[in-house]
Amino acid sequence: MALDTTVHYPFHPLYNKTLKVIAWPKIQDGSATVELPNGKTLKIPIWMLEVDAAKIKIVDQPIFPLPNLVTLLDLIRLNNFTLDCSIPKEKFDRDTNQNGATNTIDNSNDDAKCSDSHTGTATNH
Repeated sequence: MALDTTVHYPFHPLYNKTLKVIAWPKIQDGSATVELPNGKTLKIPIWMLEVDAAKIKIVDQPIFPLPNLVTLLDLIRLNNFTLDCSIPKEKFDRDTNQNGATNTIDNSNDDAKCSDSHTGTATNH
């Protein structure tokens, strides 16, 4: 039984192409094997085939909710990686969305500085 699927992820080279599915993965977070027009096969992660993948966009000004930043900081600490940053207080801004208050960092100014403890390299953000 041949099924077709469409690549919905906008940054994939086969975006909006409909391909024949050769095999679905045995685990939900795996990759589907599809047949290309030239007869070769390719594995594509399932999430790139889902309609929601089309919603992924690149934006000029990213906004990260505070819980996401805290989770990222926890991951950095778990891996014994430290990043020393000095962010001017006026750049920290409270924003409210439909889920309640979230914190965001306004990075429109380049005066935040970070230093990688592994290399000692300073970067502007």
